[in-house]
Amino acid sequence: TVKNTTVANKVVEPESEPQEIPTTNIYVFWYQAEKILAFNNKNEGLAGETETKSWNNVDGKSIIEVPEDWLDLLEDVKLSWHGENNECENAEKIIFIDKIYPTNISKWFSDFSNLKVIENIENLKTNNVTEMAKLFSRCGNLTDLNLNTFDTKNVTSMFGMFENCTSLKNLNLSNFNTTNVTDMEEMFY
Repeated sequence: TVKNTTVANKVVEPESEPQEIPTTNIYVFWYQAEKILAFNNKNEGLAGETETKSWNNVDGKSIIEVPEDWLDLLEDVKLSWHGENNECENAEKIIFIDKIYPTNISKWFSDFSNLKVIENIENLKTNNVTEMAKLFSRCGNLTDLNLNTFDTKNVTSMFGMFENCTSLKNLNLSNFNTTNVTDMEEMFY
């Protein structure tokens, strides 16, 4: 902890860390052959790869619009990359290419039953996220998940967040702040 210091009889406060300026742009890329779903803050996918599909300039509010009685309807909500054919749900790997700053990440990886690896999850900046409901719900092949970089101070719902993650053996939630969470129902169901 940095403390105030006194210089020439004046109290000098420590410089605060510079605040990151979050981009509202979130680009999502699907690579069918490699079974990779990638996220970036600019319209650039994985180097040397050609995406099968992409979704441009989505943000945490437009990715998922949740009505007031959202708990009753949550099963019917589909994210743009889940698609009509749900092909992205076959992803075995998720990569966060660079920092993204969503506000709602509910159901982002729900039903990704083949998901085994998430790379660079520290680039998923959650300091403005309020909803994480069913984020990893039914990710049955995920065995290790380190979420120690998640900033959860603004989150109000973690409903069903790890529901039916039947293979999850190592889960790091060491920095979770659940002070504002009002719904943890079925979080580990």
